[in-house]
Amino acid sequence: MKKLVLILFAAALIICLVACDSASNQPEETRDFEYALNEDGVSYSVIGMGDYDNDEEITIPNEYNGLPVTKIGKKAIRGNAVSVILPESLEIIDERAFYGSYVEGIKIPDSCRIIGKEAFMKCYSLKTVDLGNGLTTIEDSAFASCEELTTIDIPNSVNLIGIKAFFGCSKLSNVSIPDDATVGNYAFSGTAINSVNIMKNTTYGVGVFSNCDQLTNVSIEEGVDKISDRIFEMCDAIDNIVVPDGVTHVGEYAFKDSGLRSVIIPNSITYIGQGAFTCLHLNYNKDQDGNRYLGNSENPYFLFMMPRSFDVESVTIGGSCKYIYPEACGYWYLNQEVTYFTKLTSVSILNDVTYIGEGAFSGCENLKNVTISDSVTNIENRAFENCSILQSIEIPQSVSIISGSAFRGCNWLTIYCESDTQPSGWDLDWNKLEWGGDSCVPVVWGYTAE
Repeated sequence: MKKLVLILFAAALIICLVACDSASNQPEETRDFEYALNEDGVSYSVIGMGDYDNDEEITIPNEYNGLPVTKIGKKAIRGNAVSVILPESLEIIDERAFYGSYVEGIKIPDSCRIIGKEAFMKCYSLKTVDLGNGLTTIEDSAFASCEELTTIDIPNSVNLIGIKAFFGCSKLSNVSIPDDATVGNYAFSGTAINSVNIMKNTTYGVGVFSNCDQLTNVSIEEGVDKISDRIFEMCDAIDNIVVPDGVTHVGEYAFKDSGLRSVIIPNSITYIGQGAFTCLHLNYNKDQDGNRYLGNSENPYFLFMMPRSFDVESVTIGGSCKYIYPEACGYWYLNQEVTYFTKLTSVSILNDVTYIGEGAFSGCENLKNVTISDSVTNIENRAFENCSILQSIEIPQSVSIISGSAFRGCNWLTIYCESDTQPSGWDLDWNKLEWGGDSCVPVVWGYTAE
């Protein structure tokens, strides 16, 4: 009998120990928050509101079961809380931790390193955010659509501001950005920012300040060499911009549909993306024929933008011009309409021009005669695309780069090249007649003009 009692007692003890071990790996309910032991085994995460679901003011403790609380878990903060005091032990606010909550203000402690994706997204009542000095990462959409947020002071410790981090914060007007951070695509798009300084040690993604309709003041530091794609697109309050000497690259649609009326282009520019300065109200410098240019005080004709009118039949590009703008004689999307230079029959590109931009003469369906000087080094994508009756063109030996499909759709064309063989810098598809096709524009190599 005693043996049976001992056996039953031992069995009961084993079952109890197994149950306790199983329970230790499960979320633990208390009278306030719901916790879970982190993978490191020495800290806890808050993963739910527990009994605080209906409270408006809550304080998350620094410790639970004698261990620090280091993380606010996914979708942890819900309910009616408008005031949340975070623990000084906090290291990570996980993705969607406060998503859509009613919180009105938040102070991030210095211990916190990471604010996760969409952590405070759509917190429509959030008005104030105090970021701690230990923060390094603000992930994608962390504060997106926080429509009452007006000011954010991002500490110098932050090295990454994620994609759309503050996208759509429509009242956000005052922002400080560290001077050596990486700022993700559309991070501040759709905000009320009124002043921006582009810094040389900061990396900017696509459309960072696009659609900021209160933005009036833009400065670019000396030492900046690149203006990224779409960075100020649709910023219709920008009136003028000085691109400083040393900038070499202006990205696609960088200022498209902005309010620009005046822009200074330095001689250092080597690349301008499609649509970079396509602005309805832009004032141009004009040559004796009325053709339109942008430039600077030393060379007002650095960048050829477009001919004097859409009815022009011939155009001469030269003088001190270095660069032919993408789509210069191609299509222009103005006043919600696409317009082509369909009457253009003759183009002369004179000495000094080095760069023929993307789609520069695309869609010139009546273009018959093209002269390219031996100063030209680059012919970009689709430069002569769909010039459907063009029959011959001479490419001087100076041209070291021709990008893909530069002559796509030129079905009657023969290309005469001074080079004996295809230069290494020419794209493999440079003379393809159609995307992905095998047919090519015929080429005569080693041509010498009579």
